[in-house]
Amino acid sequence: MVLAERGERPGIAAVLRLLEDNDADVRYAASEALIYLGPKARGSVPDLVALFGGTKDDSLRANLLIGLGNLGPAAKAVVPLLAAAVKDKDQMVRRNAAEALGELGETAKAAVPALVEALEHKDVWTRLNVAEALGKIGPAARAAVPALTKMLREKFPRVQDAARLALKELEGQ
Repeated sequence: MVLAERGERPGIAAVLRLLEDNDADVRYAASEALIYLGPKARGSVPDLVALFGGTKDDSLRANLLIGLGNLGPAAKAVVPLLAAAVKDKDQMVRRNAAEALGELGETAKAAVPALVEALEHKDVWTRLNVAEALGKIGPAARAAVPALTKMLREKFPRVQDAARLALKELEGQ
């Protein structure tokens, strides 16, 4: 882990190998390590994308999305993957995809249409994470204003608050 913390490829490669371990707990711990590493693991984007597409472990898939979001602008290439994941069958995958897009900020502006669509999802926490993500994308997500304005009438106060804050952030306030 020390090599990985310094951003050295051999250390990160070791963590990536652990993501393919037979033990689900080991895989989960390795995904947590990648989240911790953040931008230091930017060279691992292709590996993370391949693993995301190749595993059926929803917990691991959800964690990999947070790891991708923590990579910052280096993860711009995965915006389409994250946008598609906002529509996933698994609630944690959907929520973490939205959170990851928010972490990418304006870099994720291409995902705005998918996020606006996800504001209609029946899962309240998905809607909340999506509203927060749109706010973090900022003025580049202005196309979401009508949908976020509609959310101000939500029956869940936390979703209303997230929409209100997102609208302020879209206005650059």
